[in-house]
Amino acid sequence: MKVLDFGLAKAIWGPDSDRDLSQPGATADAVSLAGHVAGTPGYMSPEQARGKAVDERTDIWAFGCLLYEILTGRRAFAGNTPQETIAAVLEQEPDWRALPAKTPAKIRELLRLCLQKDGASRPQDIAAARGAIEKAQRGWNLWRSAAIVVVVAAAFAFGTALWLGMPSATSDHSQWVQITRLPDPVSQPGFSPDGRTLTFVRSARTWFASGEIYVKKLPDGEPVQLTHDRFAKMNPTFSPDGASIAYTVIDSRLNWDTWVVPTAGGEPRHWMRGASDVIWSGPRQVLFSKAKDSIRMGIRTSGIAGEGEREVYLPTNERAGAHRPVASPDGKWVLLTEIGVYGGWEPCRVVPIDGSSAGFNVGPPRAQCTFAAWSPDGKWIYLTSKAGGLFTSGGSGFRTANLSSSHSDSPRRRA
Repeated sequence: MKVLDFGLAKAIWGPDSDRDLSQPGATADAVSLAGHVAGTPGYMSPEQARGKAVDERTDIWAFGCLLYEILTGRRAFAGNTPQETIAAVLEQEPDWRALPAKTPAKIRELLRLCLQKDGASRPQDIAAARGAIEKAQRGWNLWRSAAIVVVVAAAFAFGTALWLGMPSATSDHSQWVQITRLPDPVSQPGFSPDGRTLTFVRSARTWFASGEIYVKKLPDGEPVQLTHDRFAKMNPTFSPDGASIAYTVIDSRLNWDTWVVPTAGGEPRHWMRGASDVIWSGPRQVLFSKAKDSIRMGIRTSGIAGEGEREVYLPTNERAGAHRPVASPDGKWVLLTEIGVYGGWEPCRVVPIDGSSAGFNVGPPRAQCTFAAWSPDGKWIYLTSKAGGLFTSGGSGFRTANLSSSHSDSPRRRA
């Protein structure tokens, strides 16, 4: 499809040949501000609305506006007057809740990138948008063919849970202490090795979060912003000495790289290209997620300078991905999350760090799992699971030969 906007055209024929279609009233939406800014307010980029220089990134903004409108049936930015609409473009975010629930995650993130107020944070050319849409379409076609099976399975699991009468205990909120008091949401918290400092992303999202990295001294220190680049970010984690924080950046070209920023403040620097979810598994050893091919993400390990890189785990299906690895306290196992063929979370998995096998799933069978962690002694795994239709937290025992009286070297699980 090609969309052509003649809102700025000038007619050269007929009785209205001198009528400039960029003037108010020429069309339903076209406006000209102070003789410098001309365009259709609901689709004008912030830099265009301010009368600044524009380039192809302005067209990418307009593309994002149109894609949002196609998906939701409403404009991304609207007002009762052209001035109100331009104010919305400059100051407001689209109503992301209006997107259909089935909108693929890649399309949601593409929209957020295209509609970044800062042109430098948008995709630099439309090819990145095309690639994201094509990947989402491939996943969507596969998803449709399995939708009925998934719905039936979910209904069966939910009915089974009701039949078993699974308890639904509520937490005593008097036991909870609020740590951050910012006016908007935060997510993806991580503690420093000494437990005295907290890092987080200032965003409600736990995946592709369009927010900045913050750090806060516990218990009552003021949050300090460490990054200012407006790129999407994930999974901030402290170095073993607590002096720096590594985090994943998804840039305007949809590249997944790891950056690091000093905990005390300073200029972030690029660290590992193509690597995400980086976490230290030793003083000078890291685990991370990295693409094996165009889609499939596997877990790899290397030294902090990239030396000795090798594969730990790779999903068998080329459309799956492994993320968020965490090494066990004894350094022998890796706990990870996994995204399946149809773009949804799979059960969490434990694999040997030497890459000798594909390991096994942990947690409730066939239930989605998004985050997981080890207990300090390595005998328990804590995770979030969608076993009962909602994400809740729980734990399962984990033991091997050196942790129990078993004479087998194979890992075993217990409820």
